[in-house]
Amino acid sequence: QQAPAVLSGLSDASKVHFKEALIKSLSDFILEFLCNARNEVTRIASYLRSLMTKQCMKILIKANSMN
Repeated sequence: QQAPAVLSGLSDASKVHFKEALIKSLSDFILEFLCNARNEVTRIASYLRSLMTKQCMKILIKANSMN
């Protein structure tokens, strides 16, 4: 298989280091992306939970005032 042009002038050891650095960089990016996505979902869930709690409290207060 033909090496990409960016690797063509490098020694085999340098190619290995380059590939390892690239994999590490991509791995770090993916982990950061997933962490941010998880945190965003958590914030949305917390917001919705808060809204639902407030709505339930209003319903309970209204039901109690009718009794």
